Amino acid sequence: MPKVFTLNNGNKTLENVGSGIGNYFTKSNRFYSSPANSTALTTASLVANTLYAMPFITELDIKIDSVKAVVTTLGAASQLKAGIYTDLNLYPNTLLSDFGSQSGATTGVKTFINGLPLDIPKGLYWFVILTTVALTVRGFAATGLIPVLGYDSNLGTIQGLGYSILNPSGNIPANFPASAAIRTAVPLPLLAVRPF
Repeated sequence: MPKVFTLNNGNKTLENVGSGIGNYFTKSNRFYSSPANSTALTTASLVANTLYAMPFITELDIKIDSVKAVVTTLGAASQLKAGIYTDLNLYPNTLLSDFGSQSGATTGVKTFINGLPLDIPKGLYWFVILTTVALTVRGFAATGLIPVLGYDSNLGTIQGLGYSILNPSGNIPANFPASAAIRTAVPLPLLAVRPF
């Protein structure tokens, strides 16, 4: 159960929940996503039928009641799908929840409702987003994310930020496919959740 602190004005609470750092966030209509160190977002041009997995970290047990993404350039007759996976050794493992799909044929905020509310025990998870037709969504710049996947064995300058893998079925599978490529550059799509 999250710790709740009442401020001295008695009108607002703070909860120790979050994505990545575990800071105290105001309990309000705020959304959290992959651990990042920059406020600047960019766009992510997604390849059709490709699973993109981005890390999500919470240091306390939380419950979420809303999941959102933003389509910035539509894809005619496209469906944008989202889900969350458990982690096994820094790799997406089993599907915790399929959040369903939203039309990518129009731009704007897309709100996913399937499988909510959802309890998420503290730990590392993987947000997954997929589109059936190429489209563009709001995303992270490579320099804006905290590299949870570290460096390669040569300690080069490129850091690991997430995963991607072609998924011809166009669906969110029950188990994340093996041998996904580590993402070191855009597209890095943004999927965000609201704890309550």
